[in-house]
Amino acid sequence: MCDLPGTGLRASGARAFLLRPGDAVAGQERRRIHGGRLGHSVGEAYGPHLGNPIHRVDGLPLQKGTGTMRSGYRTGRQVACIVCLALGLATGAARGGFLLVEDFDDLQLGPINGQDGWFVSGLNADVTTLPGEGANQAIEVTVNSGVLHKGATVPQGDTRMLFLRFRFEGQHAYSIGMSHLASPTESSDFGPELRKVSAHDRLEIHNGSTYDFLVNLVPATWYNLWTLIDNDAGNTQVWLHARPGEGATAADQLDSAGQTVFNFRTHTGLDLVTFYIKAADGGSGRDPLWIDDIYLEGTSAVNLANPVPEPATLALLAIGGAGLLVRHRRPSRPDQILQGLR
Repeated sequence: MCDLPGTGLRASGARAFLLRPGDAVAGQERRRIHGGRLGHSVGEAYGPHLGNPIHRVDGLPLQKGTGTMRSGYRTGRQVACIVCLALGLATGAARGGFLLVEDFDDLQLGPINGQDGWFVSGLNADVTTLPGEGANQAIEVTVNSGVLHKGATVPQGDTRMLFLRFRFEGQHAYSIGMSHLASPTESSDFGPELRKVSAHDRLEIHNGSTYDFLVNLVPATWYNLWTLIDNDAGNTQVWLHARPGEGATAADQLDSAGQTVFNFRTHTGLDLVTFYIKAADGGSGRDPLWIDDIYLEGTSAVNLANPVPEPATLALLAIGGAGLLVRHRRPSRPDQILQGLR
């Protein structure tokens, strides 16, 4: 762990921590910046390092003396900090003003009901890992009819962009949107509502009193979905694509016969307070829907950034950083090797 000069950040591994004014140097609280969620944990102690006093140069801990293996180690630590900061900035830049509602990574595998504010009734909804995605966790909704929801707010009179990723199999029918009710149960409880039709791969949007066709979907495909929710006018706009890690463009906006703005199913003039999923059994056995990385923009900006960086981008940064670490930790003169062995 080390301080990052001029940023107010402290890096540890691939995470960065924001230090608050007045934090103690040892055993301090810190605010965790991870996926847009703020939490608290206890910081590591600072002071003597490896049995030797340390100095700080531009906020970085450095041992006295130069030209030794230890100073090379210090340089390696500095490079590690820079790599950590680059990873953090890349993630932050991609996220823009999005605030995390849920990425499921901190939840226990198994039933999600009761975890982190999630409520489930009448359906199977489990936190699971996905083949080919390492330790990444998502929610899997399977068969049966029921509801699933968690608190998330779009204030009355404001506009917010909702982002999520989803993937489906089979003939599972479901609707996704937001509600003005804390515990919605009916279809009429939706404000903005998108649905996937059971017998088809059609994505439709509720437009006042009808469902309008938007696009045909492909099973076993991860989609990125942006929904602009105007809780003043009571309408919605939608962008969709299947390009991992990429933001949306004007060409990704969905329309129905040329129409791009769609009315809420129910517009009450109240705050929307709940992210809401209502599912129905497609009648063909285990037909899962997976959802991951739910974000809500914190301002009225039309944010078409993708808050989930493409894994390849982070991997390239990590590989480059590892190369720098190897280069800076290798002594370049025989006397450095000898001093490092003493």
